[in-house]
Amino acid sequence: TRGGATHVAGAGPDQPHRGTEADPVAAERAAIAARAAELVEPASAILLGPGRTTMQLARCLADVEPLTVITNSVLVTTALLDVENIDLVSVGGTLGRSIAAFVGPMTEQSLQGLRGAQVFLSGEGVTVDRGLTTPNVFAAATDMALVAAARQVIVLADHTKLGRDTMCQTVPTQRIDVLVTDSG
Repeated sequence: TRGGATHVAGAGPDQPHRGTEADPVAAERAAIAARAAELVEPASAILLGPGRTTMQLARCLADVEPLTVITNSVLVTTALLDVENIDLVSVGGTLGRSIAAFVGPMTEQSLQGLRGAQVFLSGEGVTVDRGLTTPNVFAAATDMALVAAARQVIVLADHTKLGRDTMCQTVPTQRIDVLVTDSG
């Protein structure tokens, strides 16, 4: 593959998500997010896609000054609401409740006029053959629009996503510049 892969060690207790469910890879997500925050170019505009790992990344951005964050994620928007040093651009569209993000043609059109230094994405699977994938066709199209708006593509994937292939390709392997993962 092109670019670099970053290994992040991390293990710890489960943390709750989506109600009362436990997240078995919460510590890994947090470690991946912390490492990804170190990659953010200060004084730039970045794009954050939806997901629990990108939400964790948003929580790590308070010390990066100044910064503009462009997102379609409700979780990312909520995480950054009170962070004064970050200019937040939230793109709308049709709410995909299952992923807590805006998707669809309106979202894609909103992203066409925007440009960022980096995009940070996660998905349901990452393989050598197909890159980043998701089972949601609307999320896939919106992720493609996020990628088109960025110079550098950074994929955040814990070990449970590696080797897993789902229905829709969102980022081809050759377009992934950096993969941040854990040891599993």
